[in-house]
Amino acid sequence: MNDDATQALPILVRPVIEAFVDRLKEIVPIAHVYVHGSVAMGGFHPDHSDLDFLIVAGRPLSDEERLALTHLCLTSSNDPYPIELSVLTVHELTNWQHPSPFDFHYSEGWRTRFELAGQSSEVSTLQSGLTDPDLAAHVRITCERGIVLYGRPLKSLLSGFKEENYRDAIMSDALDCLDSVHDAPVYSVLNLTRVLAYCSDQLILSKQEAYEWSRGKGFPSDVSRTVAKAAGAYAGEEIHFAADELDVFYNFVRTHLSLK
Repeated sequence: MNDDATQALPILVRPVIEAFVDRLKEIVPIAHVYVHGSVAMGGFHPDHSDLDFLIVAGRPLSDEERLALTHLCLTSSNDPYPIELSVLTVHELTNWQHPSPFDFHYSEGWRTRFELAGQSSEVSTLQSGLTDPDLAAHVRITCERGIVLYGRPLKSLLSGFKEENYRDAIMSDALDCLDSVHDAPVYSVLNLTRVLAYCSDQLILSKQEAYEWSRGKGFPSDVSRTVAKAAGAYAGEEIHFAADELDVFYNFVRTHLSLK
């Protein structure tokens, strides 16, 4: 890995990431590897943060490489941290489309499907022809805040990306967060605050940074209190959210993001 990248990684996750990338290089035709998300943005929390990787391959993966990568993800994710990983080819980045096709994706949401596919040829076709609108957000964040573990900065590869691609991705995520604000209030409130920060001031922030940003924005006191509670819960405090306070936050966000 790049020496500067090693030093930029939090000490807690450094050996885990180094070991994973070493194994990755043995099975995937890597051209570039990046870590983004909370690890790169200074907000990693060992109890509920993922390790987020974006991998650029020189060519599409073979069936054997795809199967080996599936096995690596299944055995490495949750040992000890969940892994979210996307593989794109150099061609997909230099000829960007939104929503973007991808060569491989893993997250814990895919675990059961991969496990059921097992060692069969189904693994090679499980994600065939799919696109992922979230990749626009991952790529934009990686360009601005990501850590280059191996290869060149992502900005030097990307061609055809438009700012509205990123906005479309985060607004879609905002709608999902609004739908789940009562079921997953910590994640939803902090993520929605990040979207507010971008739409208001074009800032790409971590969850903790979004909370700090919100403190200076003059939000209504009940909204500010809800964001502060979410930040406290994210840091490990025992927090209870009342349904009515989440309703107030929900309505505030919909109004400020002009969502109908």
